[in-house]
Amino acid sequence: MCGQCHTRGKSKDGNFFFPVSYKPGKNLEDHFDEIKPDYIQNSSHWWGNGRERKRHQEYFAWKQGGHANSLKSFTEGYDGKYGELTNDCLVCHAATAAMKGKGAGVGLGDVEHGITCAVCHYSHGDLDEPRLGCDSCHSKGAYFHHPTRNEGHIPCPSSANVQCVNCHMPLTGKNGGEYALHSHTPGIVQPKDTAEFGVPSSCANGECHQDRDVEWLQGTYEVHYGVGDVVPPETAS
Repeated sequence: MCGQCHTRGKSKDGNFFFPVSYKPGKNLEDHFDEIKPDYIQNSSHWWGNGRERKRHQEYFAWKQGGHANSLKSFTEGYDGKYGELTNDCLVCHAATAAMKGKGAGVGLGDVEHGITCAVCHYSHGDLDEPRLGCDSCHSKGAYFHHPTRNEGHIPCPSSANVQCVNCHMPLTGKNGGEYALHSHTPGIVQPKDTAEFGVPSSCANGECHQDRDVEWLQGTYEVHYGVGDVVPPETAS
């Protein structure tokens, strides 16, 4: 339902910028051709890395992320590596269970969707007030099933008051001439994407590290997360 307004494109007949024939509960893609990123170069709507440049594109961005597929990953092809699947797992894999909470008796037969918009947002209320925060499922860090990967996960000091969305849903879309809209495809935007596409990175976002150049930011990122041995210029001995 949210996608009928929070995506851009045209009706199937090409005459309207909204899905005129869509009804709640139906498949939006059957009634609407969405404007999609090509993951190669920038367009007026999308950055070349697949992040939003404009508002009203949250739905397609959400579909690219793990939240949209959280129930599918739970029910299809699971290899048992994280233990037995129980109804408690659904609290972080299905919208209905997440909103009702653990112990509510919600089972696989009661759920249809993964983690949807309504899990995080009050669709009829204060949209700036989260219904459930990231820590509802990611209290141990971004890698819930790999706790050792969460050690030293946040490179910034506690005084910086960095929140999950600052890095994992950075401001990539403009509204009123300023970057004010969070990407709804969860994940880090590395500084190297800034160098290639111009998209704001997770490291230089909002009021964070605006005085640093891309080379320093990418080097620091790679050193901290162990994905490279490039020492940033100002930290080299």
